[in-house]
Amino acid sequence: MGKLRTTLALLGLSSLAACGARTAEAAFASDFNCNTGVSAENTAAMGRYRVKGCGREATYQCVGNYEQICAIQTIDEGNSSSSSSSSSSSSDDSDSPKPRRLGKRASNVEVNTKGDDAVMLLELVLDGKALLRITATPDKLADVVQFKVVREEPDEDVNACNLDFMVNGQVIKTPKAVASRKQGMLSHRVQMGHDLISEFAIAEKVALRVCKERWGLSREQVQKVRDFMERFQEEMAWKAPPHDGPTGGLLAPNGGWPAWSGNAKPPSSFEGPALDARALFKKLSPSVFRLEASRSIGVAQGSAVAVSTTELVTNCHVVQGALKLVLKQDKSEWPARILRADPVTDRCVITADGLMAQPVAGVRGYDKLEVGEPVYTLGSPVGLELTLSDGIVSGRREVGTRHYVQTTAPISPGSSGGGLFDAKGNLVGVTTLVLAGRERLNQALNFAIPADDFWQP
Repeated sequence: MGKLRTTLALLGLSSLAACGARTAEAAFASDFNCNTGVSAENTAAMGRYRVKGCGREATYQCVGNYEQICAIQTIDEGNSSSSSSSSSSSSDDSDSPKPRRLGKRASNVEVNTKGDDAVMLLELVLDGKALLRITATPDKLADVVQFKVVREEPDEDVNACNLDFMVNGQVIKTPKAVASRKQGMLSHRVQMGHDLISEFAIAEKVALRVCKERWGLSREQVQKVRDFMERFQEEMAWKAPPHDGPTGGLLAPNGGWPAWSGNAKPPSSFEGPALDARALFKKLSPSVFRLEASRSIGVAQGSAVAVSTTELVTNCHVVQGALKLVLKQDKSEWPARILRADPVTDRCVITADGLMAQPVAGVRGYDKLEVGEPVYTLGSPVGLELTLSDGIVSGRREVGTRHYVQTTAPISPGSSGGGLFDAKGNLVGVTTLVLAGRERLNQALNFAIPADDFWQP
């Protein structure tokens, strides 16, 4: 009887091991687009399998009952011989996809290839029965990242639930998930675009939900997600054309600095009557926005001015290092992106999806300004949206080949990228910097880039 029990126990372990090996083989076939000659063998560790096929090897760790969920642990840098090849043949002559990594990081983000496309992969174990898999193919699907939850759930209706995410304590609106079932495993996957990718790139907390099942990622897992998004953005930056010229010492935003172009003519100046401050504020306020740039170390505040229905001017130092840009006005907000950039001269032009802005009445050239004439600043100093101040043009300055409008109108942190206007409502400058001096005292030494410079090379 004892011998029979031992035999039954061994048979049970063998059955479980076989199930786990088949799951590891299926995961390998899916991850590496390898559908022939895949074989898995047990390792010394429980639930860990060494899988070979298509000229490569990978180690999988399986979790859950009957080991029905398997996550990649390591991928060989070299290629292995497939089961159909002789031990003396060289895999370098095969057409099998080769693994590719971008260097070792704590995030365990793997970057491999399927054919000619780089494939990024991050897998996070949610519990003993569920796995979150994040994948991207930056060479093929730009600005798209896929999130997929695979879990052991034999009875649930495949279309009963969606895959929902909470980022930084707020449920975010995601596309409808695509659900599928394979034997006892249920999966929900959703593709997220540029704006949602930016949310995860700056996340401090992440939670997700499928039906009644909820998971909160640990701090370490959240950091891995952020590392994944950072790596994805690096891949996207490599795809962009090289930036022509230096960076001016500014940290490039998500995707790098786009090229600068400025050969068009600025809008004509408005020749109407001079307005008092109240009338001027009513005229200008629809054209000035608050701009928030989320970075890995926090959120920077600035301003931007609409010069057409779709384009706004601002300073590059406002958007440097940005993982996410948001334009705000009153209670409305729009995800934004950079169209053109010249970080050396601090000139940037941005746009926002879905925005139909009211542009400024006109743009007045630097050579038309007179020292002593009244001017007004309108922006978001320290985040105080639509703050109006007045002063005069106190000088016209040349620094090398660049020009600056000096003014006594107040400028503070957050004013950068805002507008300097004449009494008729023409944009004459983009407020840029304050000269504080050695004692950090500002004697009204404030400067703006001439507005018409944003149309210059």
